Amino acid sequence: METDSSPCLALVAADRKGTVGAGAGDAPSAGEDIAADLMKRLKLTSEEATTIILEDENEDDLVSLEWAIIGKVLSPTILHIQTIMAALRPAWGNPKGMNPRSVGDNIFIVEFATKADKERVEAGEAGAPWSVGKHDVLINNSDARHKPSEVCFDKLTVWAHIKNPRFELMNKLWGETDAWS
Repeated sequence: METDSSPCLALVAADRKGTVGAGAGDAPSAGEDIAADLMKRLKLTSEEATTIILEDENEDDLVSLEWAIIGKVLSPTILHIQTIMAALRPAWGNPKGMNPRSVGDNIFIVEFATKADKERVEAGEAGAPWSVGKHDVLINNSDARHKPSEVCFDKLTVWAHIKNPRFELMNKLWGETDAWS
């Protein structure tokens, strides 16, 4: 065995510090410092220290956001992607060629085969709110360069039933106003 303080180890330790913390820019915790220190003291043979570069050789496996949406289920428990899709697929009209992928806790990307399927889900039936059981689903279009943790889910569609409004307010213009936003 030989001591190796190659950039590879420094990169692994730096990557560990960036991913274990609660968020970007947070101060490293004691556990992260210990892990980084252990990585520095790790003794590897020259064969073990060989750097491996992983590249996306098969671009068919990459997510294309041209006809895709990113969603998040607002649930205190983590739901499996198959559970989420079992609830949403029939509500979305069972689109053919739909390819869902989990990208985090209750966060998913769904690729559609056609633009029409994507637009139908985005629009819903008159802006219908989507849900999985009693948990709301937020839908967002995002840039492919973002990480799942960077996607902003800040809008929720809700339906409100206003009981017994005045007659002058019972019209389409007042009902569709953005005053409720």
